[in-house]
Amino acid sequence: MSRRRKFHSSPKTVSHPSYDGSVEIVLIDREPILEEWRKRCAEIEKSLREIAAELESFHSEAAPAYSVWLSSHFGAELTAVRELTDQLYEAEVVAAAVRAEIEVRDVPDWKAFETVMARKKTGEDLFPESFFADEEDWEEGWSEVDPFKDYSGDDSAQGSEADRQSTDDEQHREKVESEARRENERRERDFLRKERKQKDQEQTDQAHFSFVESTRSAPAKDSAEIRLKALYRRLAFLLHPDANPTLTERERQIWNQVQAAYQKGDANGLELLLVRIESANSDWLDKVEHVSVLQAVWESKRKEFRIARSEINRLQRDSAWKFWSTRNSESARSRLNEETESALVKELLRLEAKLRVLQARFARLSGQRNTSRHRR
Repeated sequence: MSRRRKFHSSPKTVSHPSYDGSVEIVLIDREPILEEWRKRCAEIEKSLREIAAELESFHSEAAPAYSVWLSSHFGAELTAVRELTDQLYEAEVVAAAVRAEIEVRDVPDWKAFETVMARKKTGEDLFPESFFADEEDWEEGWSEVDPFKDYSGDDSAQGSEADRQSTDDEQHREKVESEARRENERRERDFLRKERKQKDQEQTDQAHFSFVESTRSAPAKDSAEIRLKALYRRLAFLLHPDANPTLTERERQIWNQVQAAYQKGDANGLELLLVRIESANSDWLDKVEHVSVLQAVWESKRKEFRIARSEINRLQRDSAWKFWSTRNSESARSRLNEETESALVKELLRLEAKLRVLQARFARLSGQRNTSRHRR
């Protein structure tokens, strides 16, 4: 048998790049990011302008035109609805006063109706203050009731036994409350001790972190302070009341916000306020040099857009909006005319039916009153 020669392969050595402890800084071109956020801000601002124009057109043109159209086509129906609504409200007040009189005075319904109508005839209040006296006395009486006292015993023997039982119950209750109070105090001491220890540790960690940060970011802090002061000087030049005595109310409010942001050291807040001042110019987006400010502007305008959009959705359910949407269509306007007439007729019938029910009830009560007088 021939011997096979064995070859043992030596392990391969893998070379690793050497690391000398230095940090490589990669420069990123932020201009494309700025352009992307400027584009977003421009789009949301355009949408806001369109919605604002639509709302302005509705309030200045559509709503007044709808009122004129409604009055000219359905003036008589509207007057009838108004009169019936007033009559129904007056009848419902009388009915409520009659119910209150029955409950408080415990009198027959015809007698309560007679009293209420007499008050109405002389111009008195249909719900006099005496209605609420018993209720107030009842509520005040509860303040004198001892919730731990037994009021069931009337004679002396029962009273004595009740007093002894009440004393035992009182002692037991005080014992339970004392034990619970001591347990709560112990838990509170443990909690405060643990909280104090945790707070001391947090203060130690914060002091260490502040020391490390102060040694690392001194140049960054100087740069942020320079930016803060530059923004404040720019805003002060535009908004300071001494230099600009003709400021509008909006500009005065922004100046107050500038003061608050500067005291907090909020440079991004100052830049956002500067954007609000310069947003009247067409090129204001090009002047913003920080992505965070553009993001804040976009978020703020998006909230405005949502609010305006919800207002549009609410108005679209309004009759004036439906009228406005039919301004360029004769057939749609004709359908709206029929729908409005039908709705007014239904409302008139509904009000008349409710009023007839109350009037029939009042007539029955008046008849009972006359019958009672004849019997006497």
